[in-house]
Amino acid sequence: MAQIIGPLSGGLQGRDLQVIRPLLDTSMPAHVVTDMRPTRLLGFVSARSASALQSALATVAGPAVAVQRGPEVALLMQAELKTPPIRRGRRTKPEGLQTVQRRLEIACQAGPFLAMDPAAACCPTGIIPRLLEAAWSSLSDALAAHGARHQWDVIVRRLAQPTVSRQRVAIEERCAGGSDLAMSEVMPNSLREAWAEREAALLAVLKPSVLALGQVCHSETQMSITVLLPAEGDVAVKAALAGLPKEIFADCTFDMHGPLPPLSFSAVKLAKVGQGEVVRAWRRLDLPECVDASSLHWHWRLREASAHSDRKPKTKAASADAEVIEITKAYHLLRDLLPAPGMALEGQTSMAQLLQRAGHRLIVPKCDLPRFQQQTGPNDATQIETLDAESLEAAM
Repeated sequence: MAQIIGPLSGGLQGRDLQVIRPLLDTSMPAHVVTDMRPTRLLGFVSARSASALQSALATVAGPAVAVQRGPEVALLMQAELKTPPIRRGRRTKPEGLQTVQRRLEIACQAGPFLAMDPAAACCPTGIIPRLLEAAWSSLSDALAAHGARHQWDVIVRRLAQPTVSRQRVAIEERCAGGSDLAMSEVMPNSLREAWAEREAALLAVLKPSVLALGQVCHSETQMSITVLLPAEGDVAVKAALAGLPKEIFADCTFDMHGPLPPLSFSAVKLAKVGQGEVVRAWRRLDLPECVDASSLHWHWRLREASAHSDRKPKTKAASADAEVIEITKAYHLLRDLLPAPGMALEGQTSMAQLLQRAGHRLIVPKCDLPRFQQQTGPNDATQIETLDAESLEAAM
């Protein structure tokens, strides 16, 4: 599993990402990276707007904001502060991350901005120029596609007493003459059915007004969903919410939180692949001494076909499906590390050469994200293992 540098956060689906391959090739000795001070990448903006946004972010108390300029896009970054340990199990957000969140919100509202995922945005200062060298073109395309989009949280809260009273009347009619025990068993199911009905109605009215939908989250008293909108798209969503059927939302209130940087949909991530992962992936695909992109793809398909559950007894179908998943993960890991077209190592590549290419890499959102993709959890397809907040200090 590849390792994300930073605390735990939600992620994108692997099929919606393109990977900027690391630039540490065989001609670059390890000692070149001498500046190991941790730096936090904030995000990318048009090179013409970088200075103005840098000044705007400086109004938020915190580390100084620096700019790394490319041909069309500029990176905004700041020194990473060590986060203090969380005392007695308290889960309050460290002050440094509050500063990052506020700066990302300002950047998002100032104009086109492509945010870094705060959970995967820290690296040694010395690798940044090389890390960005081959990424500028993809970052420019991603900024044009996603920079003007915002993330909003739509929250539905129920007024507890009216809902319970209304549900109780309905349950008493269904359990006419029944015991209190019977009613206590029926009540939770009735409330779940009511929330399911509200969820279906909410999704139906949101779909025509949003670019993408996130995962619906429930608690006992509220339901929330994250949506991706164009600039000023919240006006259409508020109008849609006003048209929800009154009979099932009569005891509910609505709230919208935003605009926010679209971290759940189109954030850039920084990942790290270890050499041991490269060796295991190479062996899992049973690769020869050297491969190129086409031969790697051929070996992946061959191993996938031989491991498929259709070729296994029914008793071993589950293990076969798990093996296919692992084989696919191994393929994606090695494919992402192969040299990009035009680089010195393009063509046949050995495992030893890929081992020297293991390291940090940027994961950039593609420009053609699916419209109504449900964001369901951490990224599996790119084999990224996240770190929780307590592991941040060790990761740096």
